Amino acid sequence: MKHFLRFIYLVSVVFFISCDSGTGNPAKAFRGEALGTTYSIKYFSEKEIDFEKSMDSIVAEINQSMSTYITNSDISKINRGDTTIKVDDNFRKVLEASRQIYDESNGIFDPTVGILVNAYGFGPGKRIKELKPEKIDSLTKLIGLNKIQMDAEGRVTKQNPSVYLDFNAIAKGYTIDVIANYLENEGVEDYLIELGGELRA
Repeated sequence: MKHFLRFIYLVSVVFFISCDSGTGNPAKAFRGEALGTTYSIKYFSEKEIDFEKSMDSIVAEINQSMSTYITNSDISKINRGDTTIKVDDNFRKVLEASRQIYDESNGIFDPTVGILVNAYGFGPGKRIKELKPEKIDSLTKLIGLNKIQMDAEGRVTKQNPSVYLDFNAIAKGYTIDVIANYLENEGVEDYLIELGGELRA
C-alpha cells in the first residue's frame, strides 16, 4: 500500500510540474510540519494572494487541538487527565466522526488504541521495552471509545484517567480536507495536498 501511495504521489507531482511549465501563473508551493509528520501544499491561483499564512494558521490551530506530539495541546492535556479543557470545533468534529466510524465498524476503528501504539513504540509516548502478555491485557482494558464522553460545552471526560486518545488515523485526512475546502472557497481549483502520506488533489 505504501508503494502504491508513493507511486500516486510521484505521478501527481510530475503532473503538477508538467502543468507548471509554460503557464503565466507558476505554482505556489510550501512545506511544514503537522501532527507529528510533514506536509506539502502546491496550488495554482489566478489571484495574486499568498495563502500560506492562512494555511499555516489552519495547521497551527489543528496542531494545538489534536497533536499528541505537542505536550501542551488540548488532546495531550486531556490524555493527562485535565477535565477543564473545552475543545474546539475541529476536535469536536473529529471525535464525532471517530465515534460514527467506531460504531459502524463495531469498534474495529478506535482512537483509544493509542495507549497500545505508544507501548509498542509507534507513537509519541514512551515505549514499554518488555511488553508482557499481562501488561497488554491491562492496557487493553483501557481501550474503547465508549469510555470517552463529551458534554455540550466541549469538555471531555474519561471513565479511567489513563484512557488515551490518539486521532492520528483520522486527523491527517481531516486537516487535508480543511485546507482543501479553504483553497476551494478562495477559488483555487488546482492543488495537491500531502500530509503524512495522505493526499488530496
